[in-house]
Amino acid sequence: MKRFALGILFVMAAMASGQDVPLTLKGDTQVVQVDKVIVVKEDRTVVKSFPLFVIAPADIGFYRWTYPATTKATDKGNTLQVDAAPKGDLKVDLKVESAIVVDGKIKYVTQFSSIVVAIGAPEPVPPIPPIPPDPKPPIPPTPVPVTSFRVIFVTESGNTLTASQRSVIDAKVVRDYLTANTTPEGGFAGWRQYDPQQNVANEQPTMKKLWEAVQPSLTALPCVAIETNGKADILPLAATPAAQIDVFKSYKAGVK
Repeated sequence: MKRFALGILFVMAAMASGQDVPLTLKGDTQVVQVDKVIVVKEDRTVVKSFPLFVIAPADIGFYRWTYPATTKATDKGNTLQVDAAPKGDLKVDLKVESAIVVDGKIKYVTQFSSIVVAIGAPEPVPPIPPIPPDPKPPIPPTPVPVTSFRVIFVTESGNTLTASQRSVIDAKVVRDYLTANTTPEGGFAGWRQYDPQQNVANEQPTMKKLWEAVQPSLTALPCVAIETNGKADILPLAATPAAQIDVFKSYKAGVK
């Protein structure tokens, strides 16, 4: 009867400004820290088992509890008994309506409150992936000025070359390129074709020194030794005369 009478009075009179209602929790709970989206820590009450009791101060008015439809709960006046709720955040809202007499007049007061708890362990906030750096085009190698460029083809005289190998070594376009671009010495162009056991006793000093440097490192034949600026590389023959000239040009340009 008391609640019915308050309801009639509430309809007949103006409402006063809202006030907050303090709420407390009673049940198997634990306060833990969880990650927010902004990746800072805050206190959050975790409900580990049911029932959970949300308790407001007693005898302060007419209590109206609201909660999600997926939550199983019982309104017990100033206490809401929660018996089941899905995993995740649970928000419970409370509206309290009351009447007081001020200077002989009835004054109606409405108070509001809400509380949020986590059902089960809070979901971890996924880490924010790092922002990939802006893609940068590869930096081409800086050409090194070439002051010397020499070439030695090495073939085993007792072995028969394939047609492809022979076409590279004997191609006029290859020989003309080497004659025009290798570093000359003593009136001779800076390229040769040697047997792996070549005797260079009467060779030009620089070519002799180059051969002494590369001969101990010869393995698979045929091959080609290319020297630039005093440093030599031993490479297999390219597949075609044009491809072989491209290799020579890259060394000549100082990008190898």
